[in-house]
Amino acid sequence: MFTETDSIFLALNVTSIVLAGIVTIFFVRFYKYFHSIPLENIVLGFGILVVSHSFGAAYQMMKLLSTMHQASLLLLIYISLNALAFSLISAGYILWRQEKKASRMRVLLTALLIFAIIILTLSAIMLSSDALDGFAAKMEYFHGVVFVLLLFVSWKSFKNYTERPDVRSSMVPAAFTLLAISQYSMFIWSVDGGLTSLVLGAICRILGLVLFLRVVLVQRRATING
Repeated sequence: MFTETDSIFLALNVTSIVLAGIVTIFFVRFYKYFHSIPLENIVLGFGILVVSHSFGAAYQMMKLLSTMHQASLLLLIYISLNALAFSLISAGYILWRQEKKASRMRVLLTALLIFAIIILTLSAIMLSSDALDGFAAKMEYFHGVVFVLLLFVSWKSFKNYTERPDVRSSMVPAAFTLLAISQYSMFIWSVDGGLTSLVLGAICRILGLVLFLRVVLVQRRATING
């Protein structure tokens, strides 16, 4: 039976799938006019974010079916892909004008993803249900790591904007800040289970994705017209 928390978490994942999917589509269209490895990282990151939230939604449905062992595995995949997605997006913006570094970063993150998939597969095979559930619960602390990453990118993008003001990137720091607050709220929620932190995290996640949609539309329009 769904609790109020489960309903909010499922709604957050479904909404995030839709918004991240739309952002991905517009970034792909933007890529047709502006080819770069950092932009490829951003496109890939938002695409993985869609897949990540699909696993998050599947996790909630598995909980409804009371298949907790499978649900814990889906939670592990959701959190791992979520961290990878934000890492790729962050790398794309931090290394916007550094093609070689952006390429090496993508190779490194891809290797980490493959390693994570192997570890998760072995965990599903070797760990008992109770052990896997406990491991999945601890993985929630990855939200704290992603929060630090997004906060750094928010500061870095704001610094870049103040040094080289550009209307196309004016909303990027705010978008990353909202996503960072979302991750922090989800981290707090994973610790105390409070409904307020979950709702705040959901609102900030949605607003952050909406801002990114605005960012890509402005960037695409400026590139086509400029």
